[in-house]
Amino acid sequence: MSQAYLDCGIEVSIGPKDETGAEQRQEGRLEVEGVTTSVRQATFTKPGPMRVARVLDIGTGGISFESTSTMPIGQKVELVIDTPARNGIAAVGRVKYCIRWASGFRVGIEFVEINPTDQKFFTKEYFNSP
Repeated sequence: MSQAYLDCGIEVSIGPKDETGAEQRQEGRLEVEGVTTSVRQATFTKPGPMRVARVLDIGTGGISFESTSTMPIGQKVELVIDTPARNGIAAVGRVKYCIRWASGFRVGIEFVEINPTDQKFFTKEYFNSP
């Protein structure tokens, strides 16, 4: 059963939990330091400015980051991720959750478009897998 939160003005479910309360993601996530992402709403009209955010965790299936503003669940976003080992990793994602966090919000993104080579980079760099 999913754990539901009411925040950012909408109801949010953060991942299914098992009977012990452990999260059941399809892919693992790893807390990271020194990783940032530029993010903006993906639209068919004139795109807005990219905003830089500190990444909290990363995995082959998505990331979470700190934001100063809310993002609606389901919103498609464009990302450019910079890591200490590699810059300019482009991806498109969808907002999975947005909850209050520190002085702003924590936003969880599921990748919906990412170059397979970049996805393999995350696997190798952060999860020590080939």
